[in-house]
Amino acid sequence: MLKEYVFGDEDVIKFCEITRDNNLIHNPQYMKENGKKTVVPGMLILSTAIGMAADLISSGANMLELYFHSIIGTGEKSEIGYILQQQDPIRAEIIARNTVNTLSKKGNPSLLMQMDSLPLFTREGILRTLDVRPGQMQQFAAMTGLANDALGYLLFAITYASRGLLLSIDEPQTDIEREINHYLDKTINPDQLSPFYQYLKIYLPPQATKPSPDKDLDYFIHFTRVKEGRTYDAKVFCYQNANLIYYSEYQLIAIPDRLIMRMASVA
Repeated sequence: MLKEYVFGDEDVIKFCEITRDNNLIHNPQYMKENGKKTVVPGMLILSTAIGMAADLISSGANMLELYFHSIIGTGEKSEIGYILQQQDPIRAEIIARNTVNTLSKKGNPSLLMQMDSLPLFTREGILRTLDVRPGQMQQFAAMTGLANDALGYLLFAITYASRGLLLSIDEPQTDIEREINHYLDKTINPDQLSPFYQYLKIYLPPQATKPSPDKDLDYFIHFTRVKEGRTYDAKVFCYQNANLIYYSEYQLIAIPDRLIMRMASVA
């Protein structure tokens, strides 16, 4: 199932207000001043695609393996959704395509799968509690076509983890977090770097609970170094009222801001 979408600046503004994302590449005025189109948040694209596959998740799909290749700008036509490759066990490719599939990297497609068993992780990391404002989850769910749907609340919790990761970098408590903060500090690093997801793996354990709206979310975040100043892994465990919602693995790379702006489409 694929649908054509064209995201506008107003969609990006609303999404970033809901998710409290203040990245300048999502700021229409800033991008216009630099002759570029506003970059559509990757999690808006991803949540839209996964929302279309709600029936697969309710049927047992429990793992997402996501790769990020490029970006989509406002006003650009894109095909978003999934292609079912296998019914039993479930396997579907998640797609967001303008001129290329932005959710495929080096031949690795993004997938939604049903796995018999999931990796077992021991919860670790620094607790970051993120407040959830009244109506915030509901607004997110409605915007992604999942009004009053538990999947919309789950996708909000997944999206909100990005805020937790940035908080860990902005207010570091561990040596690795302080190291990442140093390299991303634009006041001291002449390279002007920003974090960019290489891949994201999300696991939905059978014992996981569904998030409730209007209640704070707890994220346990643990960073490890892959290559200093360049690549870092992070494990994220999301809880609400001490109940597990999901756990995930990220790989983030530091990309020069000038490269990100070069990737953005000309206005």
